[in-house]
Amino acid sequence: MESAISSAENSTTNNNKPPEETNATADSSTTTPAINGSNDEVYTINLKSLTGATLKLQVSSLDSNIEIKQLLAECIETCYITSYELRVGDRILEDFSDISQYPEIKPGTTITMHSGLLLSMNFFSSEF
Repeated sequence: MESAISSAENSTTNNNKPPEETNATADSSTTTPAINGSNDEVYTINLKSLTGATLKLQVSSLDSNIEIKQLLAECIETCYITSYELRVGDRILEDFSDISQYPEIKPGTTITMHSGLLLSMNFFSSEF
């Protein structure tokens, strides 16, 4: 997984690097082709967390949603959020699907976190 993360609202660092190094990301309007001639592209997307913070993620088109969630579990802004789903528009991103399977995800796209509690409540309220 070649994903990277930076906060658009918070310039705190975890590695004692200057803020300009920690928050430096690729321009969201460009893509970087992968090495070895594969169809893998690396680009920057935005993620709006449940707290309202907007994070910039550098993702590969071959990254899966579960890899992005693992990255968020290691990020100080989102590590305490454990039950959520990621959506682009109204579409829920499946955990083991690659980003490349969602044509609506392009450089600069905003993915939003949604509480998993609503999903659980709907499951338990449904009739069998």
